[in-house]
Amino acid sequence: MTPPTIPYSPDSERAVLGAMMLSPEAIDVATDIVHEDDFHLERHRFIFAAIVSISERSSYVDALTVKEELDSRRVLDRIGGYDYLSDILGTTVSAAGARHYAEIVKEKSTRRRIIAAGHEIVRVGHEAKEPQDDAERTLFSVLTDEAGEIQPISHMTAEFTKEFSARVAAGGVITGVKTGYRYLDSLLNGLPRKALIVLGARPGIGKTSLALNISDNACVQDLGTAIFSPEMSGQELITKIVSTRTGINYHRIQRGSVRGKEEGDLVTSTAREVGKLKLVIDDTSAITVGKIRARVRRIARRKDFNLSLVVVDYLQHMDTSGDGENMNYKIGEIVKGLKSLAKEMNVAVLLLSQFRRPKQGDEKKWPGLMDFRDSGAIESEADIAIILHRPVDQDSEASEEDKRDARLKIAKNRHGESNRVVRMNWIYERGKFEEVE
Repeated sequence: MTPPTIPYSPDSERAVLGAMMLSPEAIDVATDIVHEDDFHLERHRFIFAAIVSISERSSYVDALTVKEELDSRRVLDRIGGYDYLSDILGTTVSAAGARHYAEIVKEKSTRRRIIAAGHEIVRVGHEAKEPQDDAERTLFSVLTDEAGEIQPISHMTAEFTKEFSARVAAGGVITGVKTGYRYLDSLLNGLPRKALIVLGARPGIGKTSLALNISDNACVQDLGTAIFSPEMSGQELITKIVSTRTGINYHRIQRGSVRGKEEGDLVTSTAREVGKLKLVIDDTSAITVGKIRARVRRIARRKDFNLSLVVVDYLQHMDTSGDGENMNYKIGEIVKGLKSLAKEMNVAVLLLSQFRRPKQGDEKKWPGLMDFRDSGAIESEADIAIILHRPVDQDSEASEEDKRDARLKIAKNRHGESNRVVRMNWIYERGKFEEVE
């Protein structure tokens, strides 16, 4: 049986390169579709890279300037010399077919990567510790056209320039995921994409409610949000969101103790509104980072979902099973995995974490970064660390005003100011935090 041939089209590769040497417009068209590694033949990769380099310097591109660029890179002989460049131009009728041929080159490249991914998945099936996660990652790299190659610095600076220009054009507005709290957003520039934001609090302070408030605000902005809740069920979270939106006490909604048909209709209509949000809730118990990563990839592939925020509630309820390693190590690996996920998926990851219970008499004291349970990795890996604190317990005999007093402290911020405090008002019966102006 004859082995299958490697999918590639040398004529299409030559046609793309010829069009790029004939027309600056063809360069823009081609580079929007293909990259250097999409060309199967080494000589064609060299030529494409040379053309792109010349174009990025705003210099004139033709066979002669490409020859000089290749010569300066000491690869002119490896592509067949100036004669090969002339041969490409001699067989290129016009630049009009640049898009058509670039799409063929891309299609062949994708086929080669799928084949390579298939071989890799076979290896993963035999050897990998977490085969499902590794297989998902391999397939995702093909589907998203990101094979993980080292990117030239020119690609990174081009992306930086594009993002910076967009920020300038937007007039300096918040570029991260807006939390819905104006002062907090001004300090953080929203929750930054590709960042791990850790929200820490002592038990019973309201960290889940705050995370839901932020998630709801993100959904209102039409930003896709995924919540992973190993602790609370999806129905409990929906009840909290409906309570916050309607102003009806959470426990009354749980019991079905509504006051008349009007209040009951408000609850059901609000639930229907919540059902239309770009919101996914996964309440799998003891979920692993690998499963979160696999599910986030699937969510991100949903058409028009625009996944922007991933919430994990909370760290200590994730799966830390396994032999040998201590709890600090396991928690550290989870934190690192979630930070990697934020960068890979271009999302903000909001990770909730519990603090140690305070010693008797220390309840009113501010907790610090060292109070995160089980891991110093939280302190070192987090891009932003926020501490939620309420000095007065909800069940105390203090005044209602004191019970509602809550503070957010930005304990760490790699992107801006830290050690700033945002005053909040805690409305317990609605599970809602409001910023104090």
